[in-house]
Formats: sequence, C-alpha cells, structure tokens
Amino acid sequence: MRALKLLAAALGVAYGMITLALSASPLYLVRGPVWGAVSLVTYRLWAFGSPFYSPALDTASVLSLSVLLSATLNIAASAWLMIEGGDEAVRAEAHAGAALSSLVSIGVLRGLKRLIGGELAGIAGSFDHVTSAGHVILGRVIVEEFPPASVFFGSAYLILAAALVAVSLAHLVQVYAGLRAH
Repeated sequence: MRALKLLAAALGVAYGMITLALSASPLYLVRGPVWGAVSLVTYRLWAFGSPFYSPALDTASVLSLSVLLSATLNIAASAWLMIEGGDEAVRAEAHAGAALSSLVSIGVLRGLKRLIGGELAGIAGSFDHVTSAGHVILGRVIVEEFPPASVFFGSAYLILAAALVAVSLAHLVQVYAGLRAH
C-alpha cells in the first residue's frame, strides 16, 4: 500500500512541477518585423518597434489559469497524501480528484494550442505591399516552436497525466479495500 501511495504522490508532484515549469517557458519564438516570445501564461510581442497586443493571446493567458490551478492542486494533494495519521480515505479521495483535474487540463491545453497556434499563424507570413511606387517588402515573420511546446502538447505529457490518474485511482481503490477488510 505504501509503494502505490508513494508512486501516486511522486506522479502528482512530477505532473505539477512539469506543468508549472512548461507554462512559464517560452513555447514559441517569433522573428521578423513582428518579434518576441509566447508562453502559455504570457506573451511579449513587438510589431515594427511597438508593443503588439492580441486579444486571442490575452484570452489564452486567462484560460491557462485552470491548468496552473490543476498543477498546484496536484502538488498540494500529493503533499497532503504523504501525511501520516488521520483519515487516509479522505486524502486518497482528494488526490484522486486532483489527478482527475489533470485530464481536464489536457483538454484545456489542446484548446489553448489551437488558439495560440491560430493567432501565430495569422501573424506569420510576409509583410509586403504593392503601392503605386512599387513593391514594398517589409520582411517575413517566422514562428518557431521551442522544444517545451512539443513536450507540453505531445503524447509524453498525456501519458504522464494518464499514469497519474491510473495510479491515484488504484491507490484510492486499495485504501477502500483496506477499510472494508477492517
């Protein structure tokens, strides 16, 4: 019972710490006449030397709060799970609930990827203009995905969340089986 409890707590802390670290890391780099970096929680972009504001990226920042809350909840529930004494079933239920919130966060992350990707696709491209004086080329905007984005939106992160849920629910079942035996 102790091994499953330790594994559940370790996965909860790992999920939470990885999520918090990746949320603050730059996920996309923008170069050209529009330049800057975009993370899940914030962005800093400049267009032709002036700050660039995007309602879509502002919305992504607000929606990312649910992902950060899930990560923090998983860390706290994992720490609470390791406390000895008291009602083990309540702590196991809290940990399972926190773990299940990670699955909701995966869905939110998929939506945020589409939202951020759509906005950056609209920014990327060539800034040129045809005038009566001729063809004016202002430059090309290139969007690069940083490695943290492939981890955050990739299958390894999904597998981590699924493992967290599976182990946490297995621990919960084990706790209730132990209560029934007594």
